[in-house]
Amino acid sequence: MSIQKTSISSKRHRDKLDIIKDLIFVLMQSGEINQTLLATFCGINITKHRKILVHLETNNLITKYERRNGKKITIIYKVTMKGYDFCKSVLIPFEQAFPRNS
Repeated sequence: MSIQKTSISSKRHRDKLDIIKDLIFVLMQSGEINQTLLATFCGINITKHRKILVHLETNNLITKYERRNGKKITIIYKVTMKGYDFCKSVLIPFEQAFPRNS
């Protein structure tokens, strides 16, 4: 998989908008990804940031489903068409106008 882990240090506090951008950008790059990899690539704690994922789901920007393999259940996330549109019309222009400090 050619997804790059976010360059933001995990010691630095990121605001909610940066976390949302990271989540949607990673999902756009990957197509779909399991919960553990999504958290790793975005540098988030899934328990601590679950509210953000639920908020994105509630607003139909991402979708979640379960993939079963015997007794093992894997939670998979993917971006919706509304999420793609939101990224292209809002997040990308915002990132270009106000780039993060590296």
